[in-house]
Amino acid sequence: MKWMPMVSVCATAIGLVPAAHAQTSGVLHSIDDLVNAALQRNGDYLAAEQRRQEAQALLRQAGVRPSSTVEIEAANGGVLGSAGEANYTAGFFKPIETGGKRNRRIDAAQVGIELVQAELDERKRQLLFDLQARYAEAVAARDRVAVVERILELNRENFRLTAARVEKGDAARLEGQLLSVELKRIEAQRTSFQGKLTSSLIELKRIAGLPPEQAIETNTPFNTWDATTSLQELKRRALSNRPDLRGVGLLARQGGAEAELARANASPDLTLAAKYSRVDSKFDQLGISPPSGALVPLRDQSNLLVFGISIPVFNKNRTKGEVEAARAREAAATLRRDFLIKTIASEVEATYRRWEDARSASETLRTGVLDQSAQNVSIIQQAYRLGQLRLLDVLNEQRRLLDSQLAYIDAVAEQAQAFAELQRAVGGDVR
Repeated sequence: MKWMPMVSVCATAIGLVPAAHAQTSGVLHSIDDLVNAALQRNGDYLAAEQRRQEAQALLRQAGVRPSSTVEIEAANGGVLGSAGEANYTAGFFKPIETGGKRNRRIDAAQVGIELVQAELDERKRQLLFDLQARYAEAVAARDRVAVVERILELNRENFRLTAARVEKGDAARLEGQLLSVELKRIEAQRTSFQGKLTSSLIELKRIAGLPPEQAIETNTPFNTWDATTSLQELKRRALSNRPDLRGVGLLARQGGAEAELARANASPDLTLAAKYSRVDSKFDQLGISPPSGALVPLRDQSNLLVFGISIPVFNKNRTKGEVEAARAREAAATLRRDFLIKTIASEVEATYRRWEDARSASETLRTGVLDQSAQNVSIIQQAYRLGQLRLLDVLNEQRRLLDSQLAYIDAVAEQAQAFAELQRAVGGDVR
């Protein structure tokens, strides 16, 4: 029996997954298929992508200038008994923003777009880690089922042979009973492992946004990592790649941009006005008497062109609270960024040490335990056939072999999950 190490290393680098359409109608064969499917079907990730369109729309809105106003008025005194009195006015009003408000709005909206992209990258980082970790769990569950089924098939064959020997009187009935109990114990163990495998696959589908009937195969070989990248280089990459660190930095920038916008809003806007007015008046008591004798009332018509400027009067401190609030948000984001910078190095080192220990444990089990344990079982079985050992000795050694095989599978799964955690801590492919 030969045991080869498997390390769950996703071949797809975090943040570098192509947006190709995954084949979800057939069987998904690899972690790459699951990643591509998740980026197109996971509802949380797709909802986050909509925020990018929202931010782009807000950027366009930020560049819109204030609208001009056209005003038309007509007044007639005949309604109230002042016949002949009329006033017609047409005006045009142009608001002028001061203090660079439009540029400040655009700056704040532009930072908002970058922040949304950082949040989207962070969601992708977490999504890919969840997929890698759950895929490793599914592979481990599959391997546990496979190991138990091999032992189960061997014990079934031994039970049939022992039952035949008991009928012929060549073996004690107790041996058959011992094998029967061991057989049922392993069958119960297989049922438990099969349930965990089913649960792992369901959880994997849920994360990827796949329907329950979607078929997934977990028999794709994993790649390995030889740890050619130093720990210091991994820490440097984490500080450069982590989208959450970039996000808190952008939050600080956003706070500063909002403070500048609030300060600009304290400047009063101007309104330029141009108005044309025509006034018609009639004087019935005054007039001109022509030779014909009838009095002709006097009429007056005036055409006026008016220019003006409107300046609101208020205190520039009216946005002081907004400025202080924005500066507080900027300071808070700066503190979070400084704290995250300090913790990232520790996080990378912790996950790196965890991966090293898991790799060492799986290698020790593979080279120093599994092969020797398999040989021990073979030797004890031969000794049992020669009558030198009891059946109980064979069963105990088989249990030790099964325990060693399961321990190896757990160590490999731990190594795989530690590597996924390391890639999440670094924020990208560590190879």
